[in-house]
Amino acid sequence: MENLRIAVCEDCADDQKKLGEILRELQRENLALSFFSRGEDLLRSFTPRGYDLIFLDIYMAGMTGVATCEKIRERDPDVPVAFITTSRDHALDGYRLSAIGYIEKPCKPDDIAKILKIVEKIRANRPALVIQKRNEILRIPIDDIEYLEQKLHQVMIVCRDGRTVILYGKIADLLPKLDARMFCQPLKSFCVNLEYVCSINRDLRSFIMQNGTAIPIRREDFARIKRTYEQYIFRKVREL
Repeated sequence: MENLRIAVCEDCADDQKKLGEILRELQRENLALSFFSRGEDLLRSFTPRGYDLIFLDIYMAGMTGVATCEKIRERDPDVPVAFITTSRDHALDGYRLSAIGYIEKPCKPDDIAKILKIVEKIRANRPALVIQKRNEILRIPIDDIEYLEQKLHQVMIVCRDGRTVILYGKIADLLPKLDARMFCQPLKSFCVNLEYVCSINRDLRSFIMQNGTAIPIRREDFARIKRTYEQYIFRKVREL
C-alpha cells in the first residue's frame, strides 16, 4: 500500500512531537511524516500533490497558518488541510479554504483519527488505473502517474513517489483508461502526465519532467504537442 504522506506545520516543539506520536500510533504502517516549524519552510518544499494531508497550526511566528494555506491553495486547490489551533476565531477561514477539519489543542487521538478517516475516503475515491498483474489487482491513482514508457512487451508506469510498476502489455491498451485532457503521447512508446511536465526543451525537442527525465517528442508532432501542453497550462490557470 502507498504511504500516507503527511506534513505537520507547527512551531511549538512539544505540540509537534505530540501530534507526531499520535499519528504514528494511529497509522502504524505506510506513513511518511514531514515536520515544519514555519509556514515559509513548508511552502519552500511544497509541490502540488506532494502530500495526502497537511496539518497547519494557525498561530505561528512569521506566516500564519491561514496565510500559508492561501498560498498552498494557489498551487494545489485539492490537498486536504486540517487546521490546529487554540481558538475557533478562524473557522470561517477554514471554510473558505476548504479545510477538512478544525482541531483544538491539545490534539486528541479521536480527533486526529476522524481526520485520517476522511483522508482515506478521499484517497479511495480518487480516479485510478486498475490493472491485473499476475494474480494481483493493482490500483494506481491516476494523478500519481508521472509517465508511462513502453519497452518491448512491457509497460513501465513511473509514479511521482519514485515507484515503477512494470507489467506486460501495450501503452495503447491503457490509453482509454487515462484522462485525455491530462495525458499526452509525444511518442508511440511514451505517454506523459502533463501535470508533471516542468518545461519543454526546444533544442532537445523533449518534455522535461519533474523527476528530471527528458522524454522525446516526435519532430513532426512538436508544434502540436507544444500547443497541447500550453492549452493544458492555460486551462489549469483559468480553473485556479
